[in-house]
Amino acid sequence: MSDASNAVRRPLHLVWDAPIVASIAAVNPEWGTLPCPLDGQANRTHAWIRHEVSYDDTGQMDGLTVVACAHVPHPPDPEPLVELRACIRNGKTPEDVNRVLEDVFGLRLVCVWEFADALGFGGSSEFYVQRDGRTFELAGNLWGWLTLEPGTPDAPDDPGTPGSWVGAPVGVECAYEDGYKQAIRDRR
Repeated sequence: MSDASNAVRRPLHLVWDAPIVASIAAVNPEWGTLPCPLDGQANRTHAWIRHEVSYDDTGQMDGLTVVACAHVPHPPDPEPLVELRACIRNGKTPEDVNRVLEDVFGLRLVCVWEFADALGFGGSSEFYVQRDGRTFELAGNLWGWLTLEPGTPDAPDDPGTPGSWVGAPVGVECAYEDGYKQAIRDRR
């Protein structure tokens, strides 16, 4: 007697090319607008998406996990993120963080202030991520990963995927920029 769960080679990978992605997006427009978990861009914008198939104990398929896509052709390497664990709290600067985020993930952390004047940046501020010149809410576990020591309340166990760090687009237009710091109003 053969075990049905052994009939499928593991791991099994499926690659959806552009026509398949377009077909799925046409049938399910909501799926087409959902962000890819790796890069945060709409699924319909991908020339291909690679999935790994997971199975339950009986050999039945129970999930698809995106492992690579046209915008992130190799699964993200978690190693560069290890050095960023609680790094802002431990003396690294946002410039240090951006060296990793930009080089590895194509993202940039920015702090947007209300204004900049002769004394520097002022007013309230908020951190965001930028990709391709667009500004997005900072989402997911990234901020906790960068600022909280392991074992402290609310410290995430992992930073999450790069796509999870990119929240909704924000309509922030900055009049002044100095490195990772930006200001909505320029009073200099």
